[in-house]
Amino acid sequence: MARFASLTPFAALAITLSITLVSWYVAGSFVNGLAAQKFDDEAAQVVLSTNKRMEEYEQVLIGGKGLFAASEQVSREEWIAFVRAQSIQQRFPGIQGVGYMQHVLPEEAAALVAQVRTEGFASFDILPEGQRPEYYPVIYIEPLDERNSRAFGYDTFSEPVRRAAVELSRDTGKTTITGKITLVQETGQDVQAGFLMMIPVYENGAPAQTVQERRDGIEGFVYAPFRMNDLMKGIIGSTSKDVAFAIYDGAPSEETLMFDLVRVAGIPGIVSTGRLPRPC
Repeated sequence: MARFASLTPFAALAITLSITLVSWYVAGSFVNGLAAQKFDDEAAQVVLSTNKRMEEYEQVLIGGKGLFAASEQVSREEWIAFVRAQSIQQRFPGIQGVGYMQHVLPEEAAALVAQVRTEGFASFDILPEGQRPEYYPVIYIEPLDERNSRAFGYDTFSEPVRRAAVELSRDTGKTTITGKITLVQETGQDVQAGFLMMIPVYENGAPAQTVQERRDGIEGFVYAPFRMNDLMKGIIGSTSKDVAFAIYDGAPSEETLMFDLVRVAGIPGIVSTGRLPRPC
């Protein structure tokens, strides 16, 4: 088993996912030195490919953060233009979209809702309803298709797993990934495990060297939602079919399972198995 958090350079993302890889061979073959070496090579390639792709997604979010750093107020039109320029559906298969969730205090919530409604979204609201000490609703998300429309206005701070990632990213200033969640984008058909990647945006010019300064200066988060099956299909499309793997949110169990290539691909059976050693 190899944990992403132990790997470089993906360690900076503070991800909690773990990956277990297994190999299988055609009937009648023997697990010998050459087969073991092939497994090691293929397993390493899966990990490297996954790390590389996630770094590419992080760069998209860093670009979005840069947009906020270069402007006092990023308009919806500017956000749409930024995301379209990334050509995410062509260049980054597996990413559900790119959005921005804004930090809102209770006394600011009504004004935010009114502002978004004047932009042509008459039914916009912060969801789920309820009084909370602060909110992080999604105010921008592109492409604003049928799935992503379900996340428009959703308060990421309202759910414990998402909230934990928001607090960690806000306090550390680093890119963070949530644990296993079900995206609000799910429609009830082909439901997949998911996660969010997020990077904090602080008030321009405000100090952000300490935890308290970062808490005081937080403006919001540039983020991306991912559906695991879609994401991993995009990453492993060109890898060998001699290695299968599963991804878990923590210790392997049915509850923490996020992706299983054997199930997704309908692979008939595994003759022999192996696991990558945990990095030192």
